[in-house]
Amino acid sequence: MTHQECTNATSRPVRADDALRYAAAKLRALLDGEPCQPDDEADEWMAVESGAAAAQTARAVLAVLDQALTGDPTRYSDGRLVESTADCVPAGSGITAHHVWHPDPAGEEPASSGAALPDDPDGQSLGFFEVLTEPATQQLRAYLIRPW
Repeated sequence: MTHQECTNATSRPVRADDALRYAAAKLRALLDGEPCQPDDEADEWMAVESGAAAAQTARAVLAVLDQALTGDPTRYSDGRLVESTADCVPAGSGITAHHVWHPDPAGEEPASSGAALPDDPDGQSLGFFEVLTEPATQQLRAYLIRPW
């Protein structure tokens, strides 16, 4: 779904406080994610410096957003969760999935995504994981798929 289609599919205006919750959660998810890998050593210093400055600025913005929000920052005004986390099935794999829900359920389509897990020290595949989201019910499911 394109951004334009997503905007047109929205069934109700998004409240300002919900938009702030969404932006704050997306920013937190970005900051908590994997850092970018520079292409070469010359880029590494610049990436670290600019990344650290961007993270510091983003955290300052988050602090202001958190102070401005009233009520429960983990829930939208209609009671739905702002974000969800799920452990991969089967349990005990140590892999979790995280998703920030759009403030308007009509602004997000059900989705499926996944990736390969890193290989073990012997170079054997540890498998893949798949994450399924259902915005209407806020279901987040994560599965570990072993190669054997």
